[in-house]
Amino acid sequence: MVLMGSWGRLEVTASSDNDFMCLVDGDERPSTEVHPSVEETWAAIGSSGKPPGATAIFGVPVFSSNLRRIGLEDDGNKNLTRRMLLLLESRCVLGDEVYRRSKQSLLDSYLQGVKKPYHPPRFLLNDVFRSCAIF
Repeated sequence: MVLMGSWGRLEVTASSDNDFMCLVDGDERPSTEVHPSVEETWAAIGSSGKPPGATAIFGVPVFSSNLRRIGLEDDGNKNLTRRMLLLLESRCVLGDEVYRRSKQSLLDSYLQGVKKPYHPPRFLLNDVFRSCAIF
């Protein structure tokens, strides 16, 4: 379970919504096969406060393999938002190993094929700038 947004930035207020994802290490599969479920996760955080927004960016299972789909048609705004928030402003509250592996795998996806270690990969820079327009 990963908290995002104001939770990830440690800026929670009484009016903050509870943006979270059930981060799943692996390939996409039916949400009925994901445990804990979104409902169990929501119950674990007390079901208090505002639920995640209606855009379905948060409050759903998010599969690490989907986050690694960087660019082209398979990479929509939801995926970009989730990926950037995972890298830039997230806090793990359950499943430290899945969180660590998923972030490392995502960074590896950006860094594969980089020929000059002192230059940030353009895909990563592009995604950071794109995400600024979305947030």
